Amino acid sequence: KNKPVKAINEKAGKIYIYKNKGIIKPWSIFIGNKGNIWVANEGGKRGFISKISSDNGRVLLKITKQINFPYSIAFEKNGDILAANYGNGFDGYISDGLFLKKIVKGIENPYSIIIGNKGNIYAANYNKGDIVCLSNKGKVLWSSYKDISYPYTLLLGKKGNIWVINDGPVYGGLIEYSGNGEVIRKIYFGINYPYGAAEDRAGNIFVANFNNNTVSKFNKNGEFEDFAGGIKKPIGIAVDGK
Repeated sequence: KNKPVKAINEKAGKIYIYKNKGIIKPWSIFIGNKGNIWVANEGGKRGFISKISSDNGRVLLKITKQINFPYSIAFEKNGDILAANYGNGFDGYISDGLFLKKIVKGIENPYSIIIGNKGNIYAANYNKGDIVCLSNKGKVLWSSYKDISYPYTLLLGKKGNIWVINDGPVYGGLIEYSGNGEVIRKIYFGINYPYGAAEDRAGNIFVANFNNNTVSKFNKNGEFEDFAGGIKKPIGIAVDGK
C-alpha cells in the first residue's frame, strides 16, 4: 500500500509488488465478487489458477486439478468459476478449488469465455475458428463461423450482445452478435490485429490493436471515432468507472 505499482515479469513470473509464488506467466486477471484477484496462469508444463488477496497479496488458493493452460475465466452468480482451458480443449467448472465438471461439446482450444445476461456460456474456439453458445449445463445452443477467423477475445455488451474480437486473417476485425447468434454488424476499419476490447457506460468500444501499437475508439453505432498512440503491443484493455 502507498507504493507505486511496478510490473510483473511475464517470462519469469517474478512478482515485484508482493513476495509470493502465486503467479507464473499470467495470461489474464480478474476481480472476483469479493474483491479478490484471480489470475489465469499459463504456468510452466501446466497452467493453474490462483486466488490472491487484494489487501496484502497473499495467495489464498491455487487450483491445478483439471487445469491445462487456462487463458480465461468467468464467474457465475453463485461464485462458481468457469475456466477456459486452451491446452486440453475444454471448459471446466470450479468451486473454491474443487473441480465440478467438464464441458466438452462444442469446445476446442478456447481462448476466451464469458457468461451472458441469461446465464448462457459463450466460448471463443481459437483453433476451430468459431464461437459457441452453451446453456449453463453445457448443452450446445448454437455455434457460428460467420465472419469469424481466429476469435481471440469475447466481450459482453451492455445490452447482452456479444462482441467477437478476431486477430486475422488480414488485419482482423470486430463482429457483433446477438445473444441468439445473429450477426448485427462487422467492423474492419481502424482495426489491426485486435487482441482485447472493452465497453464503457455510453456503449463506446475501445480496441487494443496489437500490430500497430494503438487503441481504437468506436461509438455505440460501431462508427470509428479516434486513435490513441504511444502504446507498445497492447494485448488487453479495460475501462474504469469514469
